[in-house]
Amino acid sequence: MDESNLVTIIVPVYNVEKYIGRCLDSILLQDYTNIEILCIDDCSPDSSASIIHDYEKKYENVYYYTYEKNGGLGYARDYGISKAKGEYILFIDSDDYINTDYVSTYIKAATADDIDIVMGSYNRDRDGKITPIRISDSKNTPWIYPSACIRMYRRSLLADNNLDFHGIRTYEDGFFNERCMMKNPKVKIINYTGYNYVLNPNSITKKSGNTLKKYEGYVKNYFDLWEEVKNIPYKSDVYNIIEYLYVQGITINMLYNLRHAGMSNINKFYSLRKSILTACFPHYKKNKWIGLNRLSEEMVKNRFVLWIYIISEKLHFDKVLLFLIAL
Repeated sequence: MDESNLVTIIVPVYNVEKYIGRCLDSILLQDYTNIEILCIDDCSPDSSASIIHDYEKKYENVYYYTYEKNGGLGYARDYGISKAKGEYILFIDSDDYINTDYVSTYIKAATADDIDIVMGSYNRDRDGKITPIRISDSKNTPWIYPSACIRMYRRSLLADNNLDFHGIRTYEDGFFNERCMMKNPKVKIINYTGYNYVLNPNSITKKSGNTLKKYEGYVKNYFDLWEEVKNIPYKSDVYNIIEYLYVQGITINMLYNLRHAGMSNINKFYSLRKSILTACFPHYKKNKWIGLNRLSEEMVKNRFVLWIYIISEKLHFDKVLLFLIAL
């Protein structure tokens, strides 16, 4: 096997003492060995650092980094990107693990056709029960499935275009992925399932916290992204899919967070959503991808929920729907 290309694997770490050993073992057992493993400790209060130090002493390609203040997943990944030396970068969450041929399969696909981003399917691991999640090979799939953990990136794509996670704490993958895709990278989707996503109830994405504050941050991130979107030609293929992702993300996220926020916050959620969509995409209700059978790459549940909400909005029934959700 040709191992001339160094691959950097970035592993953000926070409160994963139960999982980090399995994650690192799966990386160290790869049949492709020209890798560097950057463990980025986001000021984890548990014994994760001690476990990583043991690996660092034993393996010369394991590196430990930390900083003074907890910054969140996006910040940890950005820090890892700044330290990466590989021609290609992989992101692996520290409570997940990969199959032994994961890196070799991705690097073979990337180097064979001079690819910027390689993308594959993944397994969902719920208490040891494995469920494969297959993604289709179509032009919209790289937009619809935003996870950074099922992709390999050419490092020069990120460096040359100043692409990072902007230090975003939650929902960071979507914003990062849209920025990457707007650079028109050469993407290859492979028929391979080697990433194992563990459903960890204690992960940062599973914690509710202040849902209104989270949604305010989410909307702000979309406003920031708009500065890069607004010059895209109106109603082009890229414009249409980004408009759809805005409407889907802003709407689904609002409905999810409102369930935990209570009826007193209905007007705030409603106004936040309305403000960004009317400011950025005034004709969003007419987006060609909104519909039950229009975007096959999208999850059926998301298509259905968005379609129902847009219909209720057109009928001026949307606030009543929000009231029912918040009950």
